Amino acid sequence: MAISCGVFDMLDGAVARAAGKAGRFGTVLDHVLDRYAEFLIIIGIVLGEYVGWFWGMFCLFGMVMASFTRAKAESVGGLSQCEVGVAERQEKFVLLLGGAIGSVFYSTALEIAVIVVGSLSHVTVAQRLAYSKKRIGM
Repeated sequence: MAISCGVFDMLDGAVARAAGKAGRFGTVLDHVLDRYAEFLIIIGIVLGEYVGWFWGMFCLFGMVMASFTRAKAESVGGLSQCEVGVAERQEKFVLLLGGAIGSVFYSTALEIAVIVVGSLSHVTVAQRLAYSKKRIGM
């Protein structure tokens, strides 16, 4: 289920653009739905007891803050784009998917993936803040 959701999420914007149906509200809606999907995936991992609550919340908070930092840099800071960072949403999804598949062979693979995704997310926040400060100034 999560795999199909991830694949469709990666394709929906491309399909909308190809069909001439892309718009600003669609972009906003897509970003909001992405945050819901992230929340549900991580909460499902925690509630399924694949990962402890601390690492789940560490990961979730990092993912949300990376998105929030980008949104604020673009809306309040006036940057046209703030897509810098070591990992975008797709890379994080692939890491989580790899951890889920790997957990069949190695019991802590998903936990390691969640910790890595959380860490990369927090690093991305720092990178986006540094980039924003450089581009916007104090």
